[in-house]
Amino acid sequence: MRRAWRLAPLLLALLVVPASAQQKVKEPKRPGINGDKNDARAYYQWGVSQMETYPEDAADAFYWAMRLEPGWADAYYARWVALYLADPDLLVLHWEGDSKTMKSAEVQRNDSLMLRALQLDPFLYEKFQRNMWRHVIEQRVKRRYPNLDQAELEDAVRDYTSTGDAETKAVVAYATGNLPYALQEWAADLPSEKDKSWVHVERGRIFYLLGAYDSAAAEYNTAMKDLRALDKKYLVAVYDSKALHEQSLGMIYEKLNQTDAARESYGRALEEDLSYAPAHIAMSNLDLVKGDTAAALSEMDIASQVAPNDGFLAFQYGRILLFAAHDAESLEQFKRSAKLEPYYAEPHIFMAAIYDNAGYTTEAMAEYTAFVNMAKSQDARVAKAKARLAKMSADSAAHAAPAEAATPPKPPKS
Repeated sequence: MRRAWRLAPLLLALLVVPASAQQKVKEPKRPGINGDKNDARAYYQWGVSQMETYPEDAADAFYWAMRLEPGWADAYYARWVALYLADPDLLVLHWEGDSKTMKSAEVQRNDSLMLRALQLDPFLYEKFQRNMWRHVIEQRVKRRYPNLDQAELEDAVRDYTSTGDAETKAVVAYATGNLPYALQEWAADLPSEKDKSWVHVERGRIFYLLGAYDSAAAEYNTAMKDLRALDKKYLVAVYDSKALHEQSLGMIYEKLNQTDAARESYGRALEEDLSYAPAHIAMSNLDLVKGDTAAALSEMDIASQVAPNDGFLAFQYGRILLFAAHDAESLEQFKRSAKLEPYYAEPHIFMAAIYDNAGYTTEAMAEYTAFVNMAKSQDARVAKAKARLAKMSADSAAHAAPAEAATPPKPPKS
């Protein structure tokens, strides 16, 4: 049994969307959490607490975590999980890779969340895999034995898990955090798999999480070799995105301080898909480390063009432009980010600083105010922004006072 999101058609690669694009889905109301309404982590933690019992509410909470912090992979992943937990029948069909299900608009929209999460963090630890796995097994058992009571169902699930094959044991071990045992069971599963590439990817991701970067690189290189062989043999494109895997391999090489190899991997990702924005961003970061600001900006400009609706990318681009002292261009990117992600506080503090530095007091005060209203209360910059606002207000009042005093009083009426 192979996880279906690894099998989805290549079409899904075109559906990776930033948080702002989720506006096309009806925007849910903000859950009544007990915490800071501007804190993505507060929504996330509340969502986790509701996931098993009220997955629909959890999905809404994760939506708002995405909107408040659009660069946070865990929020996208958690919403992806919750949406499937809310529909157990769809979850099972998805997990089994049912072709009609995988082509449905709902699944493609849902899976765009997982793809986005992996693009933001290819080595994201999928901590809720156990939740999904349990629900799949429960539904399968119910299909076969519809009259079981809850206690019997739990016993059946426990038996299925404990007596399962190597893949089952690997999934359970990974989900419970026993990564070394997961590696062992994935290795035991390899001989039974016709397409071994995805198992090598699973092992590579685990090795990366364990800090064994040489082993991670070896697994990914083997996976890529197998995937290229499959392409030549079957002449079909499946969603085992080689662009994503090359991005992952590039990150591994960066950990090994092999920057040339990393650049080659990101280049191969772009050979697979020239519009793959994460590879352009990664190349830009390598250029910055090398001190080639012009090349870094060029890569970010391309990334911005191929992903024009990505507000988080616009924010990243704005930061690099600001670092390069391109204040005017930086301001435009921050404005674009704020428009695409209207709940994201970060662009506003940067715009405030740019306006403040240039002497545009009214605009600076407006952006400082926006940041204070949108940022989480624990952000240390909130107090600094409030202090700056207070000083700017005082300065404005002080400058206005002499002008008022110099105005002669009107003569009294006779």
